[in-house]
Amino acid sequence: MGLVCSIFLDLPKPFQAFLFATINSNQRPVNKSQTYEAFGYNIEKELPDSWSPDKLAVFLARKLNAEDDSPLKGRILIAAENDFAMTRIEARQQGTWMVSMATVVEGISRLVSQNPKRDRTALLKRHPNDRRREILTSEVPADRSPLRSLYLAANDKVVYAAVKNFMIAANDMFWNKCQPASFICKTVGVQALFDTLVELSKEGLASKTFSVEFFRERLRAAADIDFTATLFQNASGAGRLIIRTCILFRLGLKNEEDLPASNKEEILAVLRDVRSVEYR
Repeated sequence: MGLVCSIFLDLPKPFQAFLFATINSNQRPVNKSQTYEAFGYNIEKELPDSWSPDKLAVFLARKLNAEDDSPLKGRILIAAENDFAMTRIEARQQGTWMVSMATVVEGISRLVSQNPKRDRTALLKRHPNDRRREILTSEVPADRSPLRSLYLAANDKVVYAAVKNFMIAANDMFWNKCQPASFICKTVGVQALFDTLVELSKEGLASKTFSVEFFRERLRAAADIDFTATLFQNASGAGRLIIRTCILFRLGLKNEEDLPASNKEEILAVLRDVRSVEYR
């Protein structure tokens, strides 16, 4: 692997110190989406059974971004832009929305692992010929991710079906009517929907169904929430929490006691309508 290097010769010591301080005080972390793209670049050359949770998530995210019947086709923003990939600025100009690769990969990873880095490390410790997911059963026995059993059994088709069908249902219930000011189509909204998928996938696994209709019926109770309301206009972790809390409350997965005391009344005011009584 070739590396680009800058070499300075015969610099005076004070200037060396200046350069050292400048370089090390102005470092910028690598974009997460770029990391995932590079991390899974040659994923097709590896046996699927050896994929760590994040490699599986990269593979599934790419499928979601490419398949014609996926609501996320062309909406997943890859860090390494090319002539065929739409940029976030272009998307805004065309009145559409996009989400980063990192958001989708991390959302999928949470379905199969509580700690993807730990799982990846455990797999890499093994010889390539012995690098199979099933070893994580003994290496990491306490992981309680909802679709962990499917991941360990390399049942990736079912994991993908769960994610894709949920996204189709989310598109029907939320994204199809998404207004530019709605936060359900922004990063925090998509993250909150992945949080919702984590909860609903437990039900789906127990009832052995991840159909579009299953997810559509479960999400219907939250379909009329106005995500343009001031309550949701927070593009931070707190905004994600509020959106998730409101959706789960409507779905009957949270009670009033679970609402944050600091803005409980504001949340109830946004959710208070005829349907909130019916679905509570």
